[in-house]
Amino acid sequence: MDSLSLTTNVIFGTSDGTPFIIGLYLAVTLGIGLYAARYVKSLADYIFAGRSLPLWLVMPTTFALWFGAETVMGASHAMANDGIGWDVLVDPIGAAFCLVAFGLFYARPLYRTGNLTIMDFYTDRYGPSAGMFSASINAPSYLFWVGAQLFAFGVVIEHVFGLSLIPAIMIGAIIIVIYTMRGGLRAITITEFLEMIVIVICLFVTFVVMAGQLDGGFWGAFSNFQAEGKMNIFASIDPAESSSGLLGLGIIEFFALLLAVGAGSLPSQDLYERANSAKTEDVGAWGMIGGGILYMLLGMIPLGLGVMALEHYGADQVAGMEDSMILNLVDEFGGWMRVAFYAALISALLSTASAAILAPSILISLNILRPMRPEATDAELLRTTRRVVFFFAFFSMLLAMTEWGIHDLLEISSTITLVSLVVPLTAGLYWKRATLAGCLASTTVGMLVYAVFSFVSLWQSSQGIGEWDGETLAEWAGYAWLFDASFGADAGWYLPPSMVGLVASMTTMYVVSRMDEKKQAAIVAPFERLHDRLTNQGVGSEPLTLSDVSSPGMDLQDPSQG
Repeated sequence: MDSLSLTTNVIFGTSDGTPFIIGLYLAVTLGIGLYAARYVKSLADYIFAGRSLPLWLVMPTTFALWFGAETVMGASHAMANDGIGWDVLVDPIGAAFCLVAFGLFYARPLYRTGNLTIMDFYTDRYGPSAGMFSASINAPSYLFWVGAQLFAFGVVIEHVFGLSLIPAIMIGAIIIVIYTMRGGLRAITITEFLEMIVIVICLFVTFVVMAGQLDGGFWGAFSNFQAEGKMNIFASIDPAESSSGLLGLGIIEFFALLLAVGAGSLPSQDLYERANSAKTEDVGAWGMIGGGILYMLLGMIPLGLGVMALEHYGADQVAGMEDSMILNLVDEFGGWMRVAFYAALISALLSTASAAILAPSILISLNILRPMRPEATDAELLRTTRRVVFFFAFFSMLLAMTEWGIHDLLEISSTITLVSLVVPLTAGLYWKRATLAGCLASTTVGMLVYAVFSFVSLWQSSQGIGEWDGETLAEWAGYAWLFDASFGADAGWYLPPSMVGLVASMTTMYVVSRMDEKKQAAIVAPFERLHDRLTNQGVGSEPLTLSDVSSPGMDLQDPSQG
């Protein structure tokens, strides 16, 4: 431990200076966010920052969008504990893949719609019932994503200020909610740009200083890492099971986890907001692509920290640290090094959590509540969105207090949208024959199949069938031993429920969209009846566009305007 110690800086200190500096940093961030709120003059300002951002702002803020708890804390521990394995596939590899894919295939056509939310595309393409139904699935999935960020924020506050975890989570939620409620995406964009600079500088400095304190430096640690077989992405495959081909444990897990975030996050409102905050569709597309490349490159730094943490602590100690591994390591540095790293980590968490809270709040306000109150003005919708920010953050905070863990919450959030919303979005953009019935059936069947197979997996595991160890929710939500009796006890065949759900969603979209009109009408009828009851026969269910909510100079506190 002494080999990693630095001389304590008198100004910052390890017990007094760090809390003061970090508290000051949080206060400054909060002040910037509140100041930016002064420039929010319409709902379009609040959601898209006026749709005026240049490439040099879209690209770094896209990178900062997801560079949070999972990347810095979750992926670094996964790298140290398991090597280049399944968890690292989710983040940063899967997340970077998703950003690039969104920029290449989704950003431009969605930008042209001029809609305020990504769920508005479902309304325009399929019908009002599809928009409301899709939003009712998409928005709740963010509870797990926001919960992961608040949990991580609480862990950091706990380390810095010496509080217990529950009050620490509450403090983090309050800070994030205040400036997200007031400033929307304009406030988030300004703070994210500054936070991105802090993230890059501090993580790089942390990496360099940490490498300098290890015997052999980073490359010495990396050589030992390789020698232990931790650079083999398929290291967990049992050679005896590999004969099952594409149904082997490792191959199927590989695709399931890569798709969990890589494709499951495509129907995300936060991605849609970033692409549509750009001043042109090309800027939005290239901003997403560039942000994804930045994410992949800079995501290597936490992975490198994980490699060095393993060298320092050893495998046994690393296994028991989980999300606090990097924090424990940096605590040993003390002084300015500790301050720099915590500033970077808090910056990452602030940017990710604020965007994650804003996105579902907008979906709830505009795609669920507004159709029930079509007479609402711009100012009233803005106030409603801000209220939803508060309540959504509150329930996410309760979820974070369950302490499920960062990685568990992230996987659940992404898998929900993977099996339900990805296929209707993609088919709606690129397959002309996709229909309303196909959309509704695809979303419903994908979710139901995923739920059934997950609970089958849970039941079988409770009976001692398969290889579930009963420790985390993510294991039964992401992987399943499927019908052991059918395949044989020694078959070694695994099918993740997420993959089964995705295939079911794709198949249903194709089959139902090609049915005759009478059969499709029968499928649509119950959804339409429910939608009409909730929205007064669907009056006012058409989505708002940018031209509807972009009136300059509006007084958003006056509900008579709008």
